[in-house]
Amino acid sequence: MADRRVVAGVLGGLLVLALAAGCGVIKPPSSVSSSAVAGSPTPTAEPVPDGFVTLDASLLKGATTATLNAPEAHVVAKVPQLAGLTALNLAVQVVRDRELRAFAKAGGTDFASDWVPIAATNNLLGVLSTTKVTDKAGVAQTMPIAFYFDGTANQVYTSPALIEATHWDAFGTLLRTAIAASSTKIDPTKAAAALKEPSAAMGNGPAMGFTAKGDFVVAFASGIVNGTQDMVSVTIPSADIEPVLSSLGRRVRGGVTHPSPFDPASAKTGTAVTIPLVATGTRPSADVVPDCAKLQCVALTFDDGPAPRTQEVVNYFRDAGAAATFFQLGDMINSKEGPARVLATAASGMQIGSHTWRHKAMATEKVAVVTDQVSKNASALAAITGDQTIFMRPPYGSHNKASDAVAHDAGEVVALWSVDTLDWKTRNTQATIASASASKSGDVVLMHDIHDPTVAAVKQTIANLQSAGFTLVTMAELASPGDWTAGNTYCAAPARKMSCGSAQYTP
Repeated sequence: MADRRVVAGVLGGLLVLALAAGCGVIKPPSSVSSSAVAGSPTPTAEPVPDGFVTLDASLLKGATTATLNAPEAHVVAKVPQLAGLTALNLAVQVVRDRELRAFAKAGGTDFASDWVPIAATNNLLGVLSTTKVTDKAGVAQTMPIAFYFDGTANQVYTSPALIEATHWDAFGTLLRTAIAASSTKIDPTKAAAALKEPSAAMGNGPAMGFTAKGDFVVAFASGIVNGTQDMVSVTIPSADIEPVLSSLGRRVRGGVTHPSPFDPASAKTGTAVTIPLVATGTRPSADVVPDCAKLQCVALTFDDGPAPRTQEVVNYFRDAGAAATFFQLGDMINSKEGPARVLATAASGMQIGSHTWRHKAMATEKVAVVTDQVSKNASALAAITGDQTIFMRPPYGSHNKASDAVAHDAGEVVALWSVDTLDWKTRNTQATIASASASKSGDVVLMHDIHDPTVAAVKQTIANLQSAGFTLVTMAELASPGDWTAGNTYCAAPARKMSCGSAQYTP
């Protein structure tokens, strides 16, 4: 069984440990939760895979759980939130959303995820998330993924980063040896194939970490390396894994065998060591986003909703296996149908951003007004989706240093655009298709799901861009989570280093 260190930890309140079938199930009460429907079924996530250590949550200062509860979609998704940690908060949201999009496209019947802390030092935090998905045939699969936030580099890594990139093949040999010596039934050929893939939700790569004694744990999603619906783990002795560990891997091991309190306010102490995120040699990517430097990514974004036809737009992206970002407005969120529309969009795995509360030009408003516009909309969205809002689009693209400072304090990235389709002005479907279809890699495209001609343009625009070889992602997926900084302004992928001065318009 998995090592357990959960006692009555404090996570903004009492952390309750329930035991089910001999395995720990965490239920953190200090959480932000979206609305539930009385009497609706509540999917439950699987426990922690064998071998992983579950740390006392009192080691995580200020941590809470954000719960996306969408009963009509049979979704209960829980992710960690830590104040001020934009990179980690964004990483777990991005992965959850990718899983939700796959679930929605496949027509699944139940989706549930939960998380536990698995490593902690003053500047490093490890989180293990498990997601259980049931398909329309009633077959369940549980997927584990380990996130490691390195405060010194302000970056989030997945499991492959624990192994030195040049030693990945040697690690594969160690894993085969461990499988052969294990009593757990694992197909070594299937395990080797999974080892070539990135972690969920971009691949079937295993979640990796350490036992309380420092041995290395490799946990596979159910159904990947054998025929059961259970996650399976194999352990590699500490002495054997030592030569192939990266510097991050050694730090993580210390955060498991000798954990210490993690404080977001002091997480950036220490010397940063660069660990490659992209695939290196035979080692798969350690990032939570696609490699947009290779894939030619474009982010289509929609302002001013949620609107009566927003779900149609969402469905076009779902059916195409694509993604979009919706910057939603307080006036629309606060309408009779608004909360249900927001929740449906979020449950479909699309990124939700803020468009502030009343569509005021922030550069001409007093700081107190800007603060109210930002905070009120963020609170409204959090009450529905559970999430801290990380991307905020200022109405009209109007912002200044004072409003950017408000965004920074709220933990929000200022999100503009590089392509204005002018759909708000032309109200012409063909013109909108032509403008959006001319996008370049790294572009952020401005559209509005409140206009019927724009909704009519979406399906063809998606088809045109995909036929041209573009990958359609959320704005957050244009870069690694650590590349986005709260309070900074972006109008394209950060790698484009684009000046955003021209990306403003007049209604």
